[in-house]
Amino acid sequence: MPSDATVHRASHFAFGRFELDAGRRELRADGKPVVLGARAFDLLLTLVERGGRLVSKNELFDLVWPGVVVEENNIEKQISTLRKVLGARAIATVPGRGYQFTLLGEPAEPEPEPVREAPRPPAEALQASPTGNLPAELPALHGRGDDVIALRQVLESNRIVSVVGPAGIGKTRLAQAVAHDLRSRFPDGAWLIELAPLSDPQLVAPTVGRVLGHLLAPGEHALPSLVEAMRSQRLLLVLDNCEHLVGAVAELVAGLSSFAPAVRVLATSQEPLHVADEQVVRLQPLAVPQLADPASALGYGAVELFVARAKSSDPRFVLGPDNAADVVEICARLDGIPLAIELAAARVPLLGIRGLRQRIDERLKLLGGGSLRRASPRHQTLRAALEWSYLLLSPDERNVFDRLGVFAGSFSLDAVQMLAADASIDASIDDWAVLDHLASLVDKSLVLVEPGREPRYRLLECTRALALEHLEQGGVIGEMRRRHARTMAATLAWRGRLDARAMEGSFARVLRIGPDLDNARAAIAWAAGPGGDRALAVDLLGATHWLWCPVGCSDEADRWFRCVEPWVDETAAPSAAALFWVSCADLRLLVQLPRQAEASMRAATLFQATGDRLGAYFAWLSAAWNLAYCGLRDPAKHALDEAQRLLASDWPGWLAAGLEFALGTWMYCCRVGSMEDARRHFRVAIGKCRDSGGEAWHEQGSNVMIVFCDYALQDYESAARVGLTTLEHPVMRASPWMQAGLRPTVGAALAALGRLPEAADLLRDTVLQLKRATGSACWAFSHVAYLVACQGRLEDAARLVGYVDRTIREGRQIQAPNLQLSYDMVIERVSRELAPDALAALRAAGQDLTDQAAIDVAFPATRDGLAPAS
Repeated sequence: MPSDATVHRASHFAFGRFELDAGRRELRADGKPVVLGARAFDLLLTLVERGGRLVSKNELFDLVWPGVVVEENNIEKQISTLRKVLGARAIATVPGRGYQFTLLGEPAEPEPEPVREAPRPPAEALQASPTGNLPAELPALHGRGDDVIALRQVLESNRIVSVVGPAGIGKTRLAQAVAHDLRSRFPDGAWLIELAPLSDPQLVAPTVGRVLGHLLAPGEHALPSLVEAMRSQRLLLVLDNCEHLVGAVAELVAGLSSFAPAVRVLATSQEPLHVADEQVVRLQPLAVPQLADPASALGYGAVELFVARAKSSDPRFVLGPDNAADVVEICARLDGIPLAIELAAARVPLLGIRGLRQRIDERLKLLGGGSLRRASPRHQTLRAALEWSYLLLSPDERNVFDRLGVFAGSFSLDAVQMLAADASIDASIDDWAVLDHLASLVDKSLVLVEPGREPRYRLLECTRALALEHLEQGGVIGEMRRRHARTMAATLAWRGRLDARAMEGSFARVLRIGPDLDNARAAIAWAAGPGGDRALAVDLLGATHWLWCPVGCSDEADRWFRCVEPWVDETAAPSAAALFWVSCADLRLLVQLPRQAEASMRAATLFQATGDRLGAYFAWLSAAWNLAYCGLRDPAKHALDEAQRLLASDWPGWLAAGLEFALGTWMYCCRVGSMEDARRHFRVAIGKCRDSGGEAWHEQGSNVMIVFCDYALQDYESAARVGLTTLEHPVMRASPWMQAGLRPTVGAALAALGRLPEAADLLRDTVLQLKRATGSACWAFSHVAYLVACQGRLEDAARLVGYVDRTIREGRQIQAPNLQLSYDMVIERVSRELAPDALAALRAAGQDLTDQAAIDVAFPATRDGLAPAS
């Protein structure tokens, strides 16, 4: 056993029914010796000595096989042997990171073992910082130093730049590296938009808006809404993998070019966008040397990348006189294509340099015929390299790789296990084997790792296309689409839904399921489409509770719910129907409150019929919220009573906080009791959230309602202070819709305090945002009219009062107490300052204002209106 000076060498370890005696080199189970091979014992001792620390594959090679060149699957074989002895969960595989012994108690790092506990990576909006959403650190970019400098120079002098080249050439990594270098030059940030998971061109603009935190109008209005939202922003937009959506991307970029002069676009695509002022940078392969001199060869990008990747697979690899000619020849045969070089270099531990050169040469010649002849030379090379790397996989690794092709965007360890494991068909591919195969695919550069608290994984689009092609050829694509849909239904489902004591909180759920938005879209599209599965479509939508609203996709979701709704009939399982309706009820579309209230009560009835107490509790709370905002006092109180009857004393405090929040909302919206009483319920809700370990969603929602109460009580100082603080909370940054609900009242409070420039900026931005998102911002106009009155523009304020009168009469808004106070204060001021006849005439004229005309009256600087539709 090699020494490791950094580890305290204990001689005896005990875990469960096992004892490990290092001195005697013996493992005992229940006191009886267990036969282990020498390498398996060394591997076990190495993991155990590190006390549960994550140990990388390279570290294990150095410690267990010092100075010996071994096949790359040796570790997997020994790990498999140890699991058969110790149990499947004794050693956890973390693909892309290493292995961890789990029987010594709590590990030093967060537990990576995927025991159906899904990762909780940050949601897109939470990753956002003042400088955008690019990772804080990027992996090293080898061989592209000159390209980085050149692309920076082009981007600094051109507003629209497209990096164009074939698959696998390195467009994405180069674009990200340049954007990362330049991000501090853009006050509104550098933002990466990954378009590869999208198949619907109509989702391009909403996806960009979601990442940037802009609310957008549904359907065909999304593009001009987004362009208008970005009109005054100074940011860098990185649009990655545009080739399959060139038309929609070109339309967006053309709009930004015309109406958002401070926005720069850096696109990656296999073909240009063909828009005005586009500067095309055609990315070439990495340079390959003519001579095989080790010293000079490292100055060429292809060799630099090969050596770096080979070292990551085998730290003992060194470029020298004995192998330089082979390395140069390999890079030349692969045409300097980065992805092909990475795939080849990952095979150095298995084949060695000489064997690698021979196998690649044979494989490229073999795959150079047939359909590949009709492709471009570089596409032939990459396709051949992919197929060659694929054929070197074991049959089980190929099965796992192919199955990963049905994921859209990134995926979690948990989802991989659910989708790819199939012990009923093939006993060799169980949950743990899938993790080992995934780790192997990461090592071979066929799967990418996205770092985070718990990593996520993705395929490049060219490798994903290969996987899908194999599924098509094998006639199993339909079954794998079905399995993907089932996997997503299980992944998105509430954790601990039937056990309130172990149930995840709302904000934890938002963070957990947000990264699977693209997978949810793909799964629902298959299930609801031709050849899909209607029952599974119902299940999927029922599992998307709190997926859509926080990221501003409620309109998109509403279209799916309406599409699938006819299938929620008497043939649907009551539990599935209940989840469908409660998810529909919590889309939080303010223009559909009656529909959502009805969905809540349907869900409550179904949950009660199936004996799901917690589900019924949630449904009644949702009903109370929707009914209260409809102003239906008695039905809302009935819903609250039902929820209170179901609340169990042993449930965690944050669940009880939900009832306090609903009670406060009912009292506030329906004007029951005093405003102080309503505010007291919200403060109790905050206390219960904090006492039970924190539930940020309910806590910040309660803060929003406290701001409303403070304003209604004319405590403007508190309303402004709490409101501005709440707007900076991560929960609010994760939900543009919650922001939009709070900002008008904060603006009115600032106006009341005489902070008119701040109030005007906040209210103008919010009104334009709401107009873009919903087609109308009418419900905020009582606050807007109050701002205008505070500015001394009394005739304009009177006109806006007339506009508010009409929208109330049309049922387009409900005057909650905070809005009513602003309305009353405007009426009081204009009635005091204007003659009755003049006031009546102005109010009458205001009733003829369109939504856009009302915005023009309130904010004259916006009279140019929204950007025209492209």
